[in-house]
Amino acid sequence: MSAFITEETSSLEEIYEDSVRYADLLVEHKGIVFKDLSPHFMEQIRIMELLYQGDDTNPREGTIFDEDHRILYKGNELNGIPFVDGMTPEGSKHNWHSDFPFSPEPPSLTSMHMKKFDVPKGAGRTWLLDLEMFYHLLPDDLKEWLEGDIYFDHRTGNYSDPAGRDNTGNHKTNDPTGNHFGEEAGSYHRALRTHPVSKRTSVFFSGISMTLANFENPNIPYTPQGTPDDSQFKKLWEFMVYDVMKAFDPDHPCLYVREWEEGDLFIWDNRNLMHTFEGGWALGSRIFDKVEYGHEKPYYGSPN
Repeated sequence: MSAFITEETSSLEEIYEDSVRYADLLVEHKGIVFKDLSPHFMEQIRIMELLYQGDDTNPREGTIFDEDHRILYKGNELNGIPFVDGMTPEGSKHNWHSDFPFSPEPPSLTSMHMKKFDVPKGAGRTWLLDLEMFYHLLPDDLKEWLEGDIYFDHRTGNYSDPAGRDNTGNHKTNDPTGNHFGEEAGSYHRALRTHPVSKRTSVFFSGISMTLANFENPNIPYTPQGTPDDSQFKKLWEFMVYDVMKAFDPDHPCLYVREWEEGDLFIWDNRNLMHTFEGGWALGSRIFDKVEYGHEKPYYGSPN
C-alpha cells in the first residue's frame, strides 16, 4: 500500500495543465500538500473541481472563509478543557473526526488553504489518520466481523450535528425532541467502505463517540446489551482509540502530521481519512479558507 500524503511544489498553471495526474496522485496517496501555493479562493475551488474523482454526477463545493475553528470553542474552552494563557487547549488534538459522516452523502474531499499561521513552533499542526491502513492492520476476526451486516451510528462523534446534539450525543434542553436519525436520516452507514475510484476498503470510523447502530430505536444512541457484536465493537474501538488515535507518532503507519506554513494548500480524501488539529495557538492566529467538494453516499462492495 502506497504511503499516504504527498507533498508537491507546483504552480497553478502546472496543476491546471496536468490536473489528471494530480487527481490520480490524490486517489493514490489520499492527500496532497501544495506547498506555498497561496491560491485565491476561486482558484482553490477550481483546483478541487479539477482533482475530484468519484460518483457525484453534479459535484458542488461547500466553502468557509477565514476559518479559525471558533465554531468549536465555547467561551474559553473546548469540551470542558480551558484555554491556557489565552492559547487553545492541547486537548483539541483528541477531537478526531471526519467531516459530516452523519449526512446521507458526506463530503468527498476536504481542502484547507492556510492564509495566516502565526503560532508557536510545533503548535497548530493537523493530523491525518489512514482508515485504509487501519483496516489492513486489523486482526482477521475483526475483519470477518466487519464483513457482516454491521452499521455504525455517526451522529455522536461530531460537533456539527444538525439536530443540535453536543459532543456527548445529548440533546440541548431547549431542542425539540422530534429529531430523526438512523439509516433513513443518514447517520447510519456500513462499517466498511469501498472507495469509488481505487476500490480499496477502509473502516468507516468517524470519531471517538461513534457507536453501533440502534435499528430498534434510531432516536436513542446504542446501549451495549452484552451481545457478541458489543465485544467485537469494543475490541475495534480500543484498537483505534488506544493504539492509533492516541499515538500521535508521525512514524505510525496510520498517521501523518502536517507542519503548516503560510500559503500551503492541503487537499485530502474525506472518504478514507480522519483528521484532527493541535492546540497551542490564539484564536485569530491560524486562519484558513476551507473548501469541501463532491458528496457521495458511502457503500461497501458495489453501489446500490
